[in-house]
Amino acid sequence: MRLVLAIIVILLLCGAIGAVAPCHAQTETQADTISIVYNYRTCDYYLGYNQIGSLGLRRIMRDYPEATSLLTKADACRVTSSFLMVASGACIGLSMESAFRTGWDNETASMVAGVVLAAISFDLDQRVYKHRNTAVKIFNNQQMLRSEKPPATVKLGFTGQGVGLVVTF
Repeated sequence: MRLVLAIIVILLLCGAIGAVAPCHAQTETQADTISIVYNYRTCDYYLGYNQIGSLGLRRIMRDYPEATSLLTKADACRVTSSFLMVASGACIGLSMESAFRTGWDNETASMVAGVVLAAISFDLDQRVYKHRNTAVKIFNNQQMLRSEKPPATVKLGFTGQGVGLVVTF
């Protein structure tokens, strides 16, 4: 009778462990991945409930060289975009100032150059988020592969004292 009760208790415990283990693994992988929230023109990145910026992404992804290289490309696009936007503003501003002072004679070339620089800057600005999103997807895929665990199993096995249950998780 005691043997039957012991087997029932062991089976109930194994069932409880098997039911709890997948839930724990799911919550663990959710906390380790980075989520992307798309706004009108930008993206925000969250690790759990905490928003992270470019330096936070770089710190989290330092062990993943492919993702880190994409973040480096994103930072280079951001710097170039900022520089081109300043140059665009300077071209447009100086041409407007000169046009108001002397008339619209020779100012169209610098105005067009400013507009072209602004267009290139907007394109580079969008590439920043493309590179960052790709880096986050690579990181999340690697995290999912890393956190996959074999399922808990219960088997009958032979022990030194006879037949017993082997639980692996």
